Formats: sequence, C-alpha cells, structure tokens
Amino acid sequence: MKRKDLTPLLTSFPGRYARALFAVCEARGKTNEILDDLQKVDRFFKSSPELQRMLSGSGLPRKHLAIAWKIVTETLSLSSLFLCFMDVLIQARRISFLPVIHRLLTKIVTDFNNQRELSIHSAYPLQQTEKDHLMDVLSKIFPEKLNPTFEQDPSLLSGLAIQTDNITLDASYKAQVNHITQLFKGN
Repeated sequence: MKRKDLTPLLTSFPGRYARALFAVCEARGKTNEILDDLQKVDRFFKSSPELQRMLSGSGLPRKHLAIAWKIVTETLSLSSLFLCFMDVLIQARRISFLPVIHRLLTKIVTDFNNQRELSIHSAYPLQQTEKDHLMDVLSKIFPEKLNPTFEQDPSLLSGLAIQTDNITLDASYKAQVNHITQLFKGN
C-alpha cells in the first residue's frame, strides 16, 4: 500500500498519532524500537484480554492509567519513548486507538522503507527450502522488499494462505472446499 493509498487512514485520529509517532521515532532513530514495543504490548494483551480492557478503557482516572502503564512498561522492558507516547494517549483519552496506531505505524514504516509485510499461513510447518522457494516466487510478484511472517494454521488442512495489505491469496484446501460448497448452494 503506497502513501497515497494511506492518506484517508492517516488523516483519522489514529492515523495522526501514527504519523506523529513515526516522525519522532524517525528523527531519533527509534522506529524499530517502538515497533518492537508495540509488538510486545500486542502479545501481552493477547495473553490477558481482561487487562487489555482495563488499560484501554476510560473507566480509570488518568493518574491511575499512567501508573498502570508505567508498570507495564517496566514489566515488558519497553522504551522510555513508548511510555512518553502512552502518556500522550492517556491524557487525550485515546488509549483504545493503540492497536490501530500500531497497524498504521507498521504500514507507514514499510512504505517508507519500500517494504511489504506478508503473513503466510500453512497447515504444516514449512521447511526452509520451501520458504526460500516461496519467497523467490513472491519476490517476482511484489517489487518491494518482503518481510514474511510464517504461521501454522492446521484449520487450512493443506496449502497456503498469504495476506498482505488488501490482498489475500488463499490456495488452501479449506478455501477450495468452501468455494465448492458455495457453488452447490448457488451463491
């Protein structure tokens, strides 16, 4: 997704925060550090949805949210720049934007660096030679530098599902069965 395609997203409230965070991180050379911090927070929240609701909600006073986020920052060994950014979100009551800010910041960084994030799902773990061959084929389709994330998803049964921005290529057995089922239903 190129910058012109991001314009509507980047003018939203979360987009404005993502742009501002990118500008600060780029100026300080801390972009990868902040992306790592956001990834740690995502993993942390996935392991504790109740804590995510508590730390994202507006039910707590700002002072208590700031203290809680300071503890999270220390526990997860997050950067001081991340804590400063969280203070901005806390004061503006915009903590719930954090997942969207993370997604948009990732898109801004990959666009800036002429990169493309790929999420590759397979029913079984791929061998390194299979990964290398797949990346060779995908590099002929996408001109950007590719950053793949390989994940195992047994529900695919066999085959692959590849996602990037607004493109999904699903060559899994599960997708084929779903397609045939829809044909029989007449949809």
